[in-house]
Amino acid sequence: MYEHNDGTRLPERGAIDVDDFVFAATGARVRRLTTPDGEQWFPAVDVATRLGYVNTRQALLHHVPTDGHQSLEDLARSVYGATTSRRIAGHGLKKSMRMVNLRSLILLVNGCTKPESAPFETWVAEVIVTIQRDGTYSLDPAPLQTTPGTSYVMPTQVADAVVRLEERNLRADEALAAARTGLTLDRVHDCVRMLIKRGCVRQTGSAADGVPVYTLA
Repeated sequence: MYEHNDGTRLPERGAIDVDDFVFAATGARVRRLTTPDGEQWFPAVDVATRLGYVNTRQALLHHVPTDGHQSLEDLARSVYGATTSRRIAGHGLKKSMRMVNLRSLILLVNGCTKPESAPFETWVAEVIVTIQRDGTYSLDPAPLQTTPGTSYVMPTQVADAVVRLEERNLRADEALAAARTGLTLDRVHDCVRMLIKRGCVRQTGSAADGVPVYTLA
């Protein structure tokens, strides 16, 4: 998965880890860009494709307000100014790409009919009902704090969705590794690590689904 890492951006303090959040919602790891103020933006084509929308432009038109998406070039220019090209170069993202923020991603999920999105949609509905009934919704603090700030327990629906999706992906990876190489997934990983250690290959990026891409060194 591509992510624009900028040392000047503020630390993330989301109650839910954004990677798991998006994975539970879409069923896939998608690329994202984090601005210095901590806001998350995602390529609209990645999100729409993972959610099963046939036409990204139509998906944005029907589900996302105009202020919920913008081109990567405009987004980067508003954040980085004159250093826009240098900041986004080499991250596999085109300047013309439409980017959606986290609110817009949720709107696209709510309009999706894929089964993978059902647990996340159920949780969103639960949040709305709870707020209407109690006037507030909150997560319980995690019993073990491993990072600065306060961490929270992930909602059950989101956690269950992440576990099921990870298990499904693991089975798919094992089947693919066996079909292509005749080796187990662990053995394939061992071989890749050995080739990297010996300087035979190097990672040049990631595919749209987050799988690392290697080339001969």
